[in-house]
Amino acid sequence: MSKQNFNQKLTALLKTHPRFVDDSGELLNTAVKDHAWQLDHTLIRLLLSDEEIKAKFFDEIDGHWISTTTPSSVISTTETFSPTPIRSFGTKSV
Repeated sequence: MSKQNFNQKLTALLKTHPRFVDDSGELLNTAVKDHAWQLDHTLIRLLLSDEEIKAKFFDEIDGHWISTTTPSSVISTTETFSPTPIRSFGTKSV
């Protein structure tokens, strides 16, 4: 599966949880970011619920799934193709 298709699949999965979407159904990258840095169990369970996504972010060791990535990996993956990026700041030159 291509990177774009994977990111679209991840975004669609994240959108299934009400904490990660706004009223119009758009992904809230800031919410994903906050939950990723907190190693939130809800987010981890969601990532583990899809076999392909689980294989991307986790390794199985003796029947336990261990994260192989940093929280920033989840964040950067969702930012890549999300229509509402976390960083929407600009630098003005004077």
